[in-house]
Amino acid sequence: MKSSHHRLFFCATAKCGSTTWKSYLMKDLKIDWHGDLHEAATKILGTDSTVRTEYKGDSIKFLETYRPEHRLIIVRNPWARLLSAYQDKIVTMKYNLKNYCYGWKAYEGLTNITFHQFIDCVLKKPEKALIDSHTEPITSSCGICLMDYNIVLKLEEMNKGEEYLMRQLNFSIQPDYKPLNKMEYKSHYRDYYTGLPENMIQQLQILYKDDIALFDYPNSPFL
Repeated sequence: MKSSHHRLFFCATAKCGSTTWKSYLMKDLKIDWHGDLHEAATKILGTDSTVRTEYKGDSIKFLETYRPEHRLIIVRNPWARLLSAYQDKIVTMKYNLKNYCYGWKAYEGLTNITFHQFIDCVLKKPEKALIDSHTEPITSSCGICLMDYNIVLKLEEMNKGEEYLMRQLNFSIQPDYKPLNKMEYKSHYRDYYTGLPENMIQQLQILYKDDIALFDYPNSPFL
């Protein structure tokens, strides 16, 4: 997402407060939208049109050369983020696991999917399959090696950083921060990982190793 008014480039990372920040941008720019917020924000603030018109489809060149004053990425503990994806998309919204398995049919059509089954599907994606944005490592989705981000905000510290950031960006609206629910606390989300086989934990450590290292998150859900 880009906003010339705020001199901002924002990588809208799934399950990291992206819905809230998209709404902030739209409201502060006084843009009315109807229907799906994500579709409206992508159409109005998304970088796709800029890439097509200014860089002729070269998204790599865009990321390497576009440097507004503020370059924002919001990150999250990968263990909590993964659990949030499961709770939101599978438990609450009843998404079909085929969205995560990409053709692997072992769980297709089942209801009451367990966290173990969800992780099994996340880890069994074909190597070249499109990764769902809710489970894709942030370092993969935001072009970390191409865009020089100068603002990294942790979702866990949003209550401390959001108001300050909005002042820096000259927002006219006030933040509407909602504290993370109890799922964020280690004593709670650890319970979901306790029943996973050790090899699954190891595979997740490999999958999210860059997020863990670059954003200083624990290498295990049990730490």
